[in-house]
Amino acid sequence: MKLNSIAPVLSSLVLFAVACGGGDDSGGAPAAQQGTVNPQAAKGTATATISAATTAVKTNNGMTAAAQMQSAASQAQSIVSPAGGAGTAPSGVPGLPDLGSLSLALGEGCTCEATKCVFKACKDNPSVEMNGEISWDGGHVVCKDLNYKITQGVSTIDMTTNCDLTVTDALIKGTLGSKGSTSYNLQGGQGQTGAGTYTWDSTVKFNDVAFANGQPTGGSIDATSTVTMGAGQSYTGSSNVKFP
Repeated sequence: MKLNSIAPVLSSLVLFAVACGGGDDSGGAPAAQQGTVNPQAAKGTATATISAATTAVKTNNGMTAAAQMQSAASQAQSIVSPAGGAGTAPSGVPGLPDLGSLSLALGEGCTCEATKCVFKACKDNPSVEMNGEISWDGGHVVCKDLNYKITQGVSTIDMTTNCDLTVTDALIKGTLGSKGSTSYNLQGGQGQTGAGTYTWDSTVKFNDVAFANGQPTGGSIDATSTVTMGAGQSYTGSSNVKFP
């Protein structure tokens, strides 16, 4: 059994951090500003979460589910952007590279038994490490401090996911949380310069979301996110997003 296709949607993580890299010279951290919620990012998070949860429950494959849960949590980072940005990145600013397809085989650090997988320094290569747990007994999917440390190109990502979800053949409810940081150094990369850290803390609550063929068809999610970019510039936002 292998963990395939860890390809999180991370392209927007540092976009605003670079574009808004100026700091506050008044000293002390500024209060978080109101941000804009991106409904498409919220819906993308829901779709990826449905895929991860149903993969665990229906195929009894925790390794693949853990990969898909990372993708869901990655998309949650794009839920809020500076007001007026609508989740659209400024032009000419490079995002993080696609991590491509990884493959972690069961073995040292990567163990799965019955309906639970435990990861302790589970590695694909020196650039990727996974820790934490995922379980899926009786349609109850739980991520416990599922942590991903990824180094790729100009960026280093440290992301932790927690989830408590109940899934049936056509309905999902519960919560998904994603928090962490991305450190980047764009010196000369794609003609851009700049370095810094982007942090986020996002929560998505699934309110009896109905789905068919992996796509949400009814219900709603409550999405809340706070991001800090550049030199302490923070944005926060929340919204109820209805389906379809």
